[in-house]
Amino acid sequence: PSGQGQPAPGRALGLPDGIAPGLPHRAVTARVSDNTVMRPPQLAAPVPALAVGTDVPWRRDATTGLVSVGRAAEDYTVSYAVPTLTPEQLSRAAGGSAAQQPYATSAFNDGDYLDVDPASRELVDSTTREVLSSPDVQRYGAADSAYAKAMAIQQYLRSPTFVYSLTLAPLTEEERQRGVEPDAVSHFLRTRRGYCTQFSSAMVMMARSQGIPARVVFGFLPGSLQPDGTRIVRAADAHAWPELFIDGAGWTRFEPTPGGRSGLPPAWATPPTAPTATAASRSSPRVMMRAARVRRRRLARAGSPAAAVESHWTT
Repeated sequence: PSGQGQPAPGRALGLPDGIAPGLPHRAVTARVSDNTVMRPPQLAAPVPALAVGTDVPWRRDATTGLVSVGRAAEDYTVSYAVPTLTPEQLSRAAGGSAAQQPYATSAFNDGDYLDVDPASRELVDSTTREVLSSPDVQRYGAADSAYAKAMAIQQYLRSPTFVYSLTLAPLTEEERQRGVEPDAVSHFLRTRRGYCTQFSSAMVMMARSQGIPARVVFGFLPGSLQPDGTRIVRAADAHAWPELFIDGAGWTRFEPTPGGRSGLPPAWATPPTAPTATAASRSSPRVMMRAARVRRRRLARAGSPAAAVESHWTT
């Protein structure tokens, strides 16, 4: 729809609306060939795109940052911005607030990014308050910062208590007794089982409940690396993840889906390494027994081999 037009040949666009103009980033160019996954007007392109090398007419939407084309483009290049954010930069950003305006310069309803589904609000609010009441939140910076809240929510959803599965859990006994079909987010938070759409939607609703603008983004994982250094990206690599709007950084990607499916979070969303225990504490029988009990409990809750691997890493 309405958007920024195609730049003059050889010229690149600046960062789109919703991204801080001074966002630290580096420009990278990717070459795409044999594109048969995305059909026009959509184009398989990293976001935010700065320039597209093709003879096909293209434009970048001012509000979403997505590239659209007039006809199919199978082979092309895309120059795009890769943020070089750090946890330290993000933790210094202002706290989440309904006063934040992701699209202050665009004709767009910012309130859409703060809406929480009324059907799930009660459970979303209570779950988020419980998560953010943990002292662990301060591991990520000031407890009232948008970044610390986002990290605490992300790590809660990535914990071994949640299971990645393409098959959703059946209704719980409580849900059956109510006799009303539960909303998707509440059902996921109760059963803790789902795939990327459920994980990303839950994080978006939990963030919005704290006044942090958030949205679900659909795209692709990096695909499979080939011997020649290229990657093959198939429709099966489709993925959903959340982006939260953080002052000074703009739309910032997080990864709540367990690593067995999505891999590691972005560098800025990777939790800090826990302090190394002293030799005396490592050798303490009491500490070793407690750690073994925690490990056994987490492994018992792991519902898949991928979740079991992740529980090993977290213990």
